Amino acid sequence: MATLLTGATGFLGGQLCAELLKEEDTPVYCLVRAPDRTTAARRLHARLSAADATEESIRRAVPVVGDITRSDLGLAPGTRDELASSVTDIVHCAASINMSAPYDQLVRPNVEGTLLLLDLAERRAGLGGDPVHFHFVSSVGVFLHARRTGLSEVDEAVTPDPPMADSWGYALSKITAEAELRAAAAQGLPLTVHRPGLITAHSRTGRTMVEADTLAVLAQAVVVLGVAPDTTSWFPLDTVDTIARGMAALRSRENTGHTYHHVRPTPVPFSHIFDALRTLGYRLPTVSTDLWWRHVAARADDPGVSRLAILTDVAKPALTNGHTPDIRSDRTWDVLTRTGLNPPPLDHDHFCRFIAHLIAEGTLPPPVGA
Repeated sequence: MATLLTGATGFLGGQLCAELLKEEDTPVYCLVRAPDRTTAARRLHARLSAADATEESIRRAVPVVGDITRSDLGLAPGTRDELASSVTDIVHCAASINMSAPYDQLVRPNVEGTLLLLDLAERRAGLGGDPVHFHFVSSVGVFLHARRTGLSEVDEAVTPDPPMADSWGYALSKITAEAELRAAAAQGLPLTVHRPGLITAHSRTGRTMVEADTLAVLAQAVVVLGVAPDTTSWFPLDTVDTIARGMAALRSRENTGHTYHHVRPTPVPFSHIFDALRTLGYRLPTVSTDLWWRHVAARADDPGVSRLAILTDVAKPALTNGHTPDIRSDRTWDVLTRTGLNPPPLDHDHFCRFIAHLIAEGTLPPPVGA
């Protein structure tokens, strides 16, 4: 058995690759966008090392130069058929996570790229191999505006449709890709859909990848503005290592045909982030959410605020009390618990480790007087 993984140099994909290498003795082929194999290998090694993969396991990570936005995945001649005849599983984790881009700009990487991988899976069938088990990484963000459609909660059985995303391009691209894959599943493709929520820092180290962690972007803006929003809203999330372990545990064929929500059963209040910041020494008075967003708009050109300002159309509903639906993950955790996965606590200590990491790496300035 061999796996083709996309997105292995990204935040979640890198951690997932480390987990797959830990659990199996077979190769993991990693599609990496790079000018040549040497560069691809260097980027892959760096990401896997950061994910605490061992040198022995990294040797089984096979870099494959390619690009989900190019025809035939940008693969060298002959490589496509070699992969089609070798891989039994495709784990598609790569995507453009440009949360502010319109749908039209995301079709190529997030929808057409998925279809190119589906073509590869179908090519295996054409070569006489067993069907590929296709794992697609979507997002619970597809349900951001589901309350507007009358759904106060959504579980793994709910199929998203465009009104649930409103005009949010990223979510619409995931909804479209899911629909294409479900159509293929109806024709016999073994399919498993994974929907993470917000993906945040490693549970043990607090280490994160700021450009892929919305909570880090939020913490940075709060510190720069010097005030925190008064919100009782919560967010569906989990740590990057718990999500990766869960996805790896759900790769067996018996999980084909199911969707999983990789979020904790109990949502986490946004206030946990602000409490951790205060514990580490930041003085943060509270202001109304509306006033706080006006502060964001006024400082939108500030480098410490600009990332969040760009995400206003997405982040503002999430921070608004009662806007988003409850995301249920009961079935997911019923299955994961039976695999032996015991998630670490998402408690005050966890968020303090997270903030300490952001300070150590320079994303956040040290608290005054520290």
